[in-house]
Amino acid sequence: MGAYKVWEILKTALTRIRSVFIMVNVPTPMNLPHQWLQPESSAELLPAAPMVDKRFTCLQALHNPPRPWIFGYQLIGDSMLLRFSQQILRQPPILSESIRFLGYCVSGQRIGDLLKRLKSGFYHIGSNVVLMIGTNDLVKNCQAEQMIHELRRVLDYLCTKAEKIVVLTLPPVPLHEHYTHHWTRLNKYNDFIRTLNNAGKHYASCKSPCATG
Repeated sequence: MGAYKVWEILKTALTRIRSVFIMVNVPTPMNLPHQWLQPESSAELLPAAPMVDKRFTCLQALHNPPRPWIFGYQLIGDSMLLRFSQQILRQPPILSESIRFLGYCVSGQRIGDLLKRLKSGFYHIGSNVVLMIGTNDLVKNCQAEQMIHELRRVLDYLCTKAEKIVVLTLPPVPLHEHYTHHWTRLNKYNDFIRTLNNAGKHYASCKSPCATG
């Protein structure tokens, strides 16, 4: 998905939330539908990739506010938000051992990777965050139930650190959009994100026809 498309999505999402919802604080703990809490089978659990080494935190330790940053919100996700940060916000990523990242936006990052980085204290977390994660899990054919389970864990953790959270739904991945299985998993994952609005969260739908994580 192009950086300018991400810009339109974020601008629309944050403008709508600020003007309509008056920024309701995120409740803790989350009150999510029970059927989404656990994956169907432990066999679906997939190991996360290695974390970015904590010694690289010194490269961005002085960032205040935390980056990438837009409209008072910290961006958290994968290379889609990383490209947006570089091309639109002019906040270039850091390259360390072939890994491109800035804050918690890491190229190739999956949901489980993000959770590990959050818990490791790899970088600081702002009071307001925008989260868009899961594209790389779709590419790796992770089951929707597992993605939802890990996203909920990420949100549970973010609820202990951030006051306001915006979760963006995912667009389809171009190389996979001709496969029914891709759409089944994508729709199930995005439907879960939409339920967050009923649990006191806010979401914005991403309608771009393409994405790469």
